[in-house]
Amino acid sequence: KPLVSRLRLRFGAMGQSSAKQDLRRYRDGYPGQEDDPNENDMSNFYKNKLKSTPSGDFIEKIHETWYGDYELLERHHGYIQWIFPIREPGMNSEASRLQTHEIEIIKSDPECLKRLVKSFRLMLDFYGMILKDETTGEIVRADNWKERYSHLNSSFHNYLRISRILKCLGEFGFAHLQVAWLDFWITEVYENKQLPNCKKSLEEFWLMTIRDDAARLERIRRIRRAKGMSQSDIDDPCDDSIVPERAPAQPQYTGVARGAAAPDSDDDMDDDDDDDDNAEEGEPVSKNHEDKLRHYEQLLASDSDEDDDGQEDGAEDAGK
Repeated sequence: KPLVSRLRLRFGAMGQSSAKQDLRRYRDGYPGQEDDPNENDMSNFYKNKLKSTPSGDFIEKIHETWYGDYELLERHHGYIQWIFPIREPGMNSEASRLQTHEIEIIKSDPECLKRLVKSFRLMLDFYGMILKDETTGEIVRADNWKERYSHLNSSFHNYLRISRILKCLGEFGFAHLQVAWLDFWITEVYENKQLPNCKKSLEEFWLMTIRDDAARLERIRRIRRAKGMSQSDIDDPCDDSIVPERAPAQPQYTGVARGAAAPDSDDDMDDDDDDDDNAEEGEPVSKNHEDKLRHYEQLLASDSDEDDDGQEDGAEDAGK
C-alpha cells in the first residue's frame, strides 16, 4: 500500500533518550509507581475467568484456536496487551495496566505460569521459532522459518510486540527465557545474517530489557564484537548502549587569535538543515524510535480499517 511505503520512509533517523529512560525505569522496577488493589483484570484473564477485549476470548481458547492462525495474529491489534501484560499503559484502552499484586497472584499459580509460557510459544510460532527446551530456554527455527522471517522483516509493528513480550517475561520470573531468546536473536541477526530490519530494535530496545547488568553487558559486548568494534570499545563498561558513551573531547588549540571567531568544526561545515535530511518536512527528528513505531502502527491500523470491511472498529495499536 502507498501508506505503508510512505510510513517506512518516515521512520528512519530517530532519537533514543526517551526510550532509554523508559527501559531504565522498567529495569529498576518502576520506582514510585503505585499499585491499585482493586484492579485485577490481568490476573483474572490468566486465571481463565475473563475474556480479552475487544473481539478477544478466554486465554485457553486463544491458545487452542488462535495458534497458527497467522492472519488473525497479524491483523488483530488488541490481544497482545492481554496475553503479555506489563506495568505500562498500552494502546488498547480496554486492557488495563498490570498491577504489582497481580504479578504475585500469577507467579504463585502454576496454571497461570503454564499459560504464560503457552502464550510465548504462540508468538514464537508466529515468528517462525520454537521453544525447544523450556528449562534452558533454547530456541530453534521452525520448519516454516523462511516464510515467517520474511514477514517479520517487514512487519514493523511486531517489533513493539517483541519489546512487550520481553518485558513480560522479565516481570514473571522468566529471565532465562528472555535472555535465551535474545541470544537467539543475536545469532540470527549477526551470525546468520537474517532479519536485518530487526537490528536497530535488537540493539536499542530488546537487549536493554535484561535486568541483570552482567548478563546485559555480556550480550552488548557480543554484539560489539560482531560489529567489528575495537577491543577498547568491546571492553567498555557502558551497559545501556552498544556504542560506548565517550566523555566530550577537551578543546584543543587551533591557532585562532584571542577574540577571533573559531572556524566551523567538520561536523558543522554543512548547512544547518543536515539533521533533517532523513525526515519529511515538518517531522521532528527528536521523537524516539518506539514512539514513531507506535504512531506508524496507529496509522497502519487506521488504513487497514478503511480497507477491510467488517474488521473491528475497536482494533488498536499492538505496541506497548
